[in-house]
Amino acid sequence: DQSRTILAATDPATGNFVYNAAMSVQSSSGAITGATEEAVLFPETSPEALTGPETAHQPLFTSQKIIGTFAVPASSDVFVFITLAYPGRASIEFGPTARLGNKVESLAAGTHHVLQIAGLAPNSSYYYRVIGEQSGEQSVVVGPIRSVTSSPVSLNAPPSATRSDVVVFPSRSRSSTTVYVFPRDEAGATISGSEVVIEESSGVKIGQAQRQLDYTQFKLTRTVEEKINVTVRPRIGQVGLETGSAVLDPDYSEAARTAVSRELVLSWNHKAAATLLGGAIIVFLLGFVFIRLLRIR
Repeated sequence: DQSRTILAATDPATGNFVYNAAMSVQSSSGAITGATEEAVLFPETSPEALTGPETAHQPLFTSQKIIGTFAVPASSDVFVFITLAYPGRASIEFGPTARLGNKVESLAAGTHHVLQIAGLAPNSSYYYRVIGEQSGEQSVVVGPIRSVTSSPVSLNAPPSATRSDVVVFPSRSRSSTTVYVFPRDEAGATISGSEVVIEESSGVKIGQAQRQLDYTQFKLTRTVEEKINVTVRPRIGQVGLETGSAVLDPDYSEAARTAVSRELVLSWNHKAAATLLGGAIIVFLLGFVFIRLLRIR
């Protein structure tokens, strides 16, 4: 059932959630094969070509990369989960058309960001793109324009274990992570005001529920010194939702980047480029003066 099938990918090195075709701007085509069944083909599609406006955020020198983004819609909000390669700030330009026009940005630098696009109309399409900066660099990286549709509002239907979204982000960190729960009914409509509960887990402290109209979030904090694999299964009343998991490892650190020769120019910032250019001009002028002196003699 294409409307209920989720295609996903993860980064095997960090475990970060990279892509969810069910929530993506892009239509998908491909095949799913089983051990005993014939391949099920997805129809080929021709996604609408989206052309955004010119932006001033074009990078000159940058080593920042957007490792992955995925969006989770609610009825009046859309949450965008962003993973950058290196610490920096993130922002989102968004709007009802591909011309965008609005912006929301993170308050602090980091590699993981959760940005909320609020004040949306239910069951409506919006466009957005992610912009990542890099701390200490005068440069940014701009992602493609994508679309997302906010969910409709549920009419007092019971929660669905399979249609509700449970996101643990980041999925790998040193000491803490956050669980986001988006209750939905069988039709995929957002259930507002649900009371979500998460049972205590060994080695982890579960913070007080921060309940909003369309979602609830919990902070998980490691209470032991060793690495632990955390698995949570939120529930609403007697209905258990999908599980979420994360790795809390005191020895975990972001992967260090080693630039190869063809990438070295991308690791220079504007100040370094200006210094090199100024040095080249000085060397040229000194050489010119020296040659003039030799000719005079």
